[in-house]
Amino acid sequence: MAIKLTVPIGEEEIRKWTAQVLPYIPDHYLEEIKGIAEGAGIDEETMLHVNCIVDRLQMVLCSTVVAAGDATADGEVYFGRNLDFIGRNILHRTTVCLVYEPTGKTPLVSVTWPGLVGVLSGMNSRGVCGATMMIHYGSAAKPGIPYMMMYRDALVAAEKTGDVAAYFARCKRTIPNNFTVVDATGAAEVIEYDATLLARRPADRGGVCSTNHFRSDTLKGIGWDLGVSRYETLDEFLRTEHGKIDYDGVRKALRDTATPWYLNVQSMVFLPRKRELHEAEPGFEFETEAVPAE
Repeated sequence: MAIKLTVPIGEEEIRKWTAQVLPYIPDHYLEEIKGIAEGAGIDEETMLHVNCIVDRLQMVLCSTVVAAGDATADGEVYFGRNLDFIGRNILHRTTVCLVYEPTGKTPLVSVTWPGLVGVLSGMNSRGVCGATMMIHYGSAAKPGIPYMMMYRDALVAAEKTGDVAAYFARCKRTIPNNFTVVDATGAAEVIEYDATLLARRPADRGGVCSTNHFRSDTLKGIGWDLGVSRYETLDEFLRTEHGKIDYDGVRKALRDTATPWYLNVQSMVFLPRKRELHEAEPGFEFETEAVPAE
């Protein structure tokens, strides 16, 4: 059966959705969006729409893989992440790494694009890092805090992996998503959730992976089963290479599961113990960004 990806991004739909989620957006994001709009010479309403409509763009085909502890050859913690999206030959050339240093809160680095105030992939200075994978859900979406903003606030507050799921549980959520999180100790899990349900799928023997479908009993059957072959490739990698996984192995796993170059707009490896983020240029040439100390 052919699956048609729904992309409700007409102007009227954007306005309606923004009005629905606006009451849930924290004031500090509204202030930040206003400042970005002023600095960029862009209408504030347009910038607000850009940061809200992401919840409704069902075009994301991402993958994550975590290996830590006994799963690795050197005891390191590795978190690999592909962000695959219809980038129109623009997004892969405009990635930025933003460092947030909020007063009295934990610094955070985000791999993102100009104008977005939330987080799709990020790590805080404690070594807690996370990345999202969208679940394609059809037309259902509930008003709540835009998920990128929820992720950023959760990572700023987190001291360990379990804090992120606890934060999500307190939020008014919008759409189904997966969110992989790992900390500097190697504790890792995939948080599967929709507007009402939330499940935590912990790492098994130091490894866990995720793509664009739910696997927990709690949410299985919600949304479409996309990315199954990518999941199976990553799961096989964790099983067959258990105890031997290293940095190069994680990079190869990302190459093996990346969608074609015009969709793979970001690829990265987090090293939470070292507080390092290795971000790939097109062609998977990695460079390093460090997270500032607390």
